[in-house]
This record gives sequence, C-alpha cells and structure tokens, in this order.
Amino acid sequence: MKAAVERGVAPAAVTDFTAVPGQGIQGKVEGHHILVGAFLFLKQQGVDLPFRESSPAVALAVIGIAIDLKPAGWMTVSDP
Repeated sequence: MKAAVERGVAPAAVTDFTAVPGQGIQGKVEGHHILVGAFLFLKQQGVDLPFRESSPAVALAVIGIAIDLKPAGWMTVSDP
C-alpha cells in the first residue's frame, strides 16, 4: 500500500466484504465481485477454474483470484 500511495495510486473502496476463515474472502470493488481464496472456495461460489488446483512446489499454497465469477489469476504463498 505504501508503494502505491507513493506512486499516486489510490486504493479502491471495498464494499460487501466477507471473510470465510480458512477458505477465502469476497467483496465488491468498483461494482465488480472479487473473490480471493482456495480453489474449492472459488468453485463453491460458481467460478469455473481452467487450471490445476495443486502447486508444483510442495511448500506453496495456491490462491485463486476471480472477478465477476471469471478466473483472473492465481498467486502462490509460502511460509518461510
């Protein structure tokens, strides 16, 4: 956030935010329904995922991202 603010990029407001512990989060940003979480969570919300659910590296967790119920990407996270 600090780097974005330093570059003059203002964060968008989030409405209707909901967190589902251990699964994911969802909310609305500029009128778009945003989902971030486990692939199973995204599937349960109606997202059709065209990619695998497992990570090539065992130590990584793969988090899916969807915008308006359409896959938008994924990211991996790990605990050092």
